[in-house]
Amino acid sequence: MKNVLRLTLLSMLMVFASCQKEDVNIEDTNLSTTDAIRFVKPSEAKAGTALVNGMLEFPDQATFLSTIDNLETQAEAYDDAFVAKWDHLNDDDLEAKEIAIGHDVHQPYIDFENQFPGFISLRKDIRDTQADLIKNQTLNDSNEPDNHYVFDDGVRTVLNENAQVKIGASLFQMTRFGYVEITDGNYSTLATVANTDASQLNLQNVIIEGGYYGSSSANNPNTSSTTCRTDYDEKNYATVSNNRRIKATQKLKGYSSLWGTKIKAKTQYQKKRWWGGWTSKRTKMTSTITGESVDNDCTNANNENRSKTKRSRKVKTIISGPSVYVYKTEKQELKTIHKRYSTTYVDDYFYE
Repeated sequence: MKNVLRLTLLSMLMVFASCQKEDVNIEDTNLSTTDAIRFVKPSEAKAGTALVNGMLEFPDQATFLSTIDNLETQAEAYDDAFVAKWDHLNDDDLEAKEIAIGHDVHQPYIDFENQFPGFISLRKDIRDTQADLIKNQTLNDSNEPDNHYVFDDGVRTVLNENAQVKIGASLFQMTRFGYVEITDGNYSTLATVANTDASQLNLQNVIIEGGYYGSSSANNPNTSSTTCRTDYDEKNYATVSNNRRIKATQKLKGYSSLWGTKIKAKTQYQKKRWWGGWTSKRTKMTSTITGESVDNDCTNANNENRSKTKRSRKVKTIISGPSVYVYKTEKQELKTIHKRYSTTYVDDYFYE
């Protein structure tokens, strides 16, 4: 509990801190990691294939979840401060200013990761892979690393490049809609889980939580006969001009004891590079979740209505459900809406 309070108090101080690269920055992320979080080096595990470059270890689930929340709060405050100062600029000039002063929207995440020398997060791995593909002019929709099943940058920051983490005595392999937990902390079991269908093996001390469909990245094979659905994600693209488009992502996730149940929407504005690859560009966007959800029994309909508007490279909206509740949707009831300025480009049901 002391660690959680320390994380929360220090995070609040950093959110309200006002410093910068030029005039906008955020203070170094000092989360007393020596006490609360540690880096498990590859040499500490017997099965090196399970770790690659190691993973972070959190003392408990509360610290793990509060660290993610704090990081995302810091990152949003950091970028909001930059936009507030330069909001009078048009989109192209704002992007030029961002480059000129070296503003990096991921800086709070980078500062956190730098406290653990040798740790390579999923966030860093995705970003570095994307930068390499851009440099070699080979980035395209089929190899876009940002399309990873882990949706949130804050979560990507605390996981290793294999979407793994240690919490308490347990090792976790995150999956598309849930996770596999190895309760005895056996790294050899983690290596097995990472490369096979855990549901088909008689593994000791293994718990599967949430939607699991044969591997970490497998999608739910929904069928048209399903009365209502959960564990569903989809990407849609809408043309703005010959070299601009909107990328709209939606995700509906059933319940797990670590993550709960969630409805998610993410809106991105993209520019086409001369060789054909698409990269994110800052603009004013709105991401909305609306319509009607149902519970695990496909009853008790609830009206959903949440929206976020920001001048950013991506805008994300999330609705989290109560404990043990499962968000589902019936046909053409629950949807996400994705706008740039006042124009709607994607209006998409989870279940058509």
